[in-house]
Amino acid sequence: MSGRTLRRLADAGAIGPIVFGGMITILTFLEYDFLIGLGWDPVHSSDVPWPSALALGPYGSFQAANFVFFGGV
Repeated sequence: MSGRTLRRLADAGAIGPIVFGGMITILTFLEYDFLIGLGWDPVHSSDVPWPSALALGPYGSFQAANFVFFGGV
C-alpha cells in the first residue's frame, strides 16, 4: 500500500465519525418534535433508543442511509 493510500484511509477514518455525528445532530434538530412525541428526553434518561429512533421519523431515510453508509465502510 502506498503512502498516499494510507493517508486517504486515515483521513476517511478521521472525517467519517464527524460526518456521522453531524448528520445525527442535524436530524435531531429536524425531528425534535417527533422525538419528544415518542417520549425522548434530551437531558434525562428515556426508553427511546436515540439515535436509532431518528430512522422512524419523517427524515428517517437519511438516518437509515447514514447507518448503512457508515456501518458498511
